[in-house]
Amino acid sequence: MPAPPTTSIRWVLALRLIEQIRDAPELVDVRVEPGWPGERFVKPEMVWIDDIDGDVTIPLIKAARKIRDDEFTVPLEIRVTNRKDLDATMSRLFEIIAAIEDALADSITLGDGASALPGLIACAITSIRTTAAGLPEGHVGFGEVIVTAHTRLE
Repeated sequence: MPAPPTTSIRWVLALRLIEQIRDAPELVDVRVEPGWPGERFVKPEMVWIDDIDGDVTIPLIKAARKIRDDEFTVPLEIRVTNRKDLDATMSRLFEIIAAIEDALADSITLGDGASALPGLIACAITSIRTTAAGLPEGHVGFGEVIVTAHTRLE
């Protein structure tokens, strides 16, 4: 088994998730970015990564090089606009969430094989939240898919 990596793979994992989601055929018209693209680049359907957050545990009492456990979340934010009503907005929001779930469930590049991320112990979708707002311009659907990861670094 190869040695654990020596630096965080948080950003590498985030980019790998975005790559998997961008490749989903159901999301061809959805703007998928590794960060908020800004108001100038807003599209009716968007997915982006928000703050990557988590905890790193380093056992300080041990002599020599320490193994670090990094447990973190990668929140995938979703926004849907330009639908005729609340039902159409929320239906499309859940279609996008399902496409994200399918894209990540089909992924072979996170944990196994030659393209596995070194140091990745576990990675899972652990939470899904949705809400909507009615605005004068129409309804806006918001969703969040939380991906939780655990890595071991040396």
